[in-house]
Amino acid sequence: MPYLVNGQRVPEAWFREEEQPLGHDLRLNAIADEAERARQLRIAAQNSAIDRMLVEQATAQDPRPIDAQTIEQEVRRQRQAGNRGTAFEDSFLRQWVERQFRLQRTHSEMVAGSAQPAAREVEAFYEANRETSATRRRFTPRTS
Repeated sequence: MPYLVNGQRVPEAWFREEEQPLGHDLRLNAIADEAERARQLRIAAQNSAIDRMLVEQATAQDPRPIDAQTIEQEVRRQRQAGNRGTAFEDSFLRQWVERQFRLQRTHSEMVAGSAQPAAREVEAFYEANRETSATRRRFTPRTS
């Protein structure tokens, strides 16, 4: 079923992309019934993709410019890292870089006022999940 957010369709591919990291969520993995786990994973992925669309839309509506020199520096860095060279590719690369900077700015502003957990809360979470965390670190394959 297609989802529209403010009249814009959420791509089906986004749901699949969001399912990948969510598939490792311990809360979802604790659901014993496989069909129910798959249903909950799909719901979580849909919610995540909808959130992603809202952030994309907020970013696109932000009229504030990004410093042109900063964009050019990153384009040069990206070009060197990826051996990109044509003017046609640079145009798309410039657009992509500017979009990434805009997304970073939007994200930073959205989380700026969030409460940070106290050190004791972080430690308590770690202690409560120590065995699971150690197991995941040991058996999680590297993707890079």
